[in-house]
Amino acid sequence: MGCRERRRRTVAPSSRFHPVAGTRAVLALLLLAWAPRPAAAQFGIVEGFARNVSQMSFYFGRTAVRSSSPEVRQGGLDATAFGVELLFPVRTITRPLAGAPRPAPTDSIRRILKGMDVILSDGSVDTIYHYDIEPVAPPSPPVRTLWALEVGLGYGQISGFDLADPGLDMNASVRDLPALSLYANYAPWGNYFGLRTGFMKTEGLQVADTRGEEWKGEGEAFLFGALTGWAFGVEGLWLLLETGYTVRRFPSVEWRGSLPLPSGIPRDLDVSGWFVSGGIQFPLR
Repeated sequence: MGCRERRRRTVAPSSRFHPVAGTRAVLALLLLAWAPRPAAAQFGIVEGFARNVSQMSFYFGRTAVRSSSPEVRQGGLDATAFGVELLFPVRTITRPLAGAPRPAPTDSIRRILKGMDVILSDGSVDTIYHYDIEPVAPPSPPVRTLWALEVGLGYGQISGFDLADPGLDMNASVRDLPALSLYANYAPWGNYFGLRTGFMKTEGLQVADTRGEEWKGEGEAFLFGALTGWAFGVEGLWLLLETGYTVRRFPSVEWRGSLPLPSGIPRDLDVSGWFVSGGIQFPLR
């Protein structure tokens, strides 16, 4: 819906001018003339990605390896895990707050200036203002958040697992590059549930025996996990406690060494297990 408002005043002769449209046109021309196109496009992608990040969290935890590979030592919370995760909101499920009064509807309108025309006539100037008229929406009723769905993009690492054969010493880490998680947060209780998958890769995988012989290995695979946790707020931050199980199995590891592979080194490496971790989460916007 639109309307025009005409105002008349006497000034020096002037030409026709649209301030809003003119300003946009000038800015567009300047950007096209000065901004390097590849850099501008990349900046737009990065800016759009960063604009949707709502939270960032850092975590540290311990993992108990429960491997299907008999060559891997089964133990308590011997392996160490740490990482960082970015969170993106997906959807919020709410319900009206019980007992809260509903706001009354309104018929108010507002005018939004879109531009103006300045017309010279008989030594004076007529100014015509162009408006869009929009109804003012009534205030939303009070609601209570039940569920909040989020997607997490994380980078992490675990290390500290070893082989069952006491004559073999294994050093290795497994990195998530990256891991993608889907969280369902139940707001009334402050707890959440999640599913996680992603790409993982061994880093610095090396086995040595008592004679000093060494074998180096490489492996890549996908991980899968499920978790549950609890979050509570402290001074604008969130503290996290969570536990879950992650499947980390490399069906095939490529080993390299000067001697044949000993029987105590697994051809398929499994470092799956239960974990407990704690972390801190803070808002980015």
